[in-house]
Amino acid sequence: MAVPNGKNPTVLQMDIIDKWAQGFKEEDICALLKCSRETVRSVKKSEQLRKIFYERQNAQIVELLPLAVQRLKGLLESNRTQATVLIAAIREVFDRSHLTELMDNTDKDIKITVTYE
Repeated sequence: MAVPNGKNPTVLQMDIIDKWAQGFKEEDICALLKCSRETVRSVKKSEQLRKIFYERQNAQIVELLPLAVQRLKGLLESNRTQATVLIAAIREVFDRSHLTELMDNTDKDIKITVTYE
């Protein structure tokens, strides 16, 4: 079910991409859209459709990023936030920013600067 060159994706393919970008599992996409796993997998394998998926996913991230940063900052600044929540939030920031991978990598010369206000 790949998209031939010069052709637009079908409505079903776009619906699959939307659900995939929202984090739905394959089996849930199949049930919601009443399609086969092979159809979902063919969308995920198509280079053209994966490109659309990543564009959609990036748009969602860009849209939500300011809110997420604001909420995270509020958690980190609050005196009422439990220590375990603070640690989890800090760990999440490092993991998502791939800083832990960079710090573990000894093959490259990497400089990381962290500033505090």
